[in-house]
Amino acid sequence: MKYSVLFKSLIDIFCFGLLVVLSALFISELVELYDNDKIDISLSFESIFNLIITVLSMAYWITFLRGIMFLRRVARNYLSRDFISPKIVANLKMCGKHFLYAGGISAFILFIVQLAEDGFLINPLLLIEGFVVSPLFLFIIGLFFLIQCGSLFKAIILEEENSLTV
Repeated sequence: MKYSVLFKSLIDIFCFGLLVVLSALFISELVELYDNDKIDISLSFESIFNLIITVLSMAYWITFLRGIMFLRRVARNYLSRDFISPKIVANLKMCGKHFLYAGGISAFILFIVQLAEDGFLINPLLLIEGFVVSPLFLFIIGLFFLIQCGSLFKAIILEEENSLTV
């Protein structure tokens, strides 16, 4: 039980801390743009590229935060001692999918930025250099949660069969 409380507390601290940091960064960027009149409305390649990277980055953070929110729901269910339930299975499945999506978006962003830095020349080492730990870790965690989801779903089916045969 004490590990469940620690798990929930750490997820809450991480989630709300990340929300505060991201909000502060967003507000500081808006203030900097407003103060310096740096808003570029031209349709140059750099401005379109920066807009695409910004939109993809926002999609990454929103997807990642949604995955964390589903993980918070799982932790909340663990605290209520509801270890094998359809709610946990559904939340683990959504959490795993969101982490997989976030890993994919992150890998795509890193690949595109690395490609742009190399002048859009295909470099065989690009996949090794651009694919850093963060997307790979998100893929692994996402797949782990999906595997856990499948295992818990099978456990729920076995539990229902056992309760029917008794």
